Amino acid sequence: SLPPVEAICHGVPVIASDIDAHRELIAGCAQLLDPSDGIAWKDAILDVAWRPEKRDALKLKTKDFVPRSWTTFVADCVHYGT
Repeated sequence: SLPPVEAICHGVPVIASDIDAHRELIAGCAQLLDPSDGIAWKDAILDVAWRPEKRDALKLKTKDFVPRSWTTFVADCVHYGT
């Protein structure tokens, strides 16, 4: 399993790279950032560490997360012809 998915399942606020896998699995439940934007990463980490309202808002995004199962993934692939 992917660590960001596991973290979200436990209600942990997640900051992750904006890559295809993360967009597919955790978009809307995490803050996704350009992996090469060091300033954005620094700002996001400091926000979560020092601003409870930012941390709580990001944590709230994890509330309704439902991880995809292999069955769901395969069904989506068949449905979309991939």
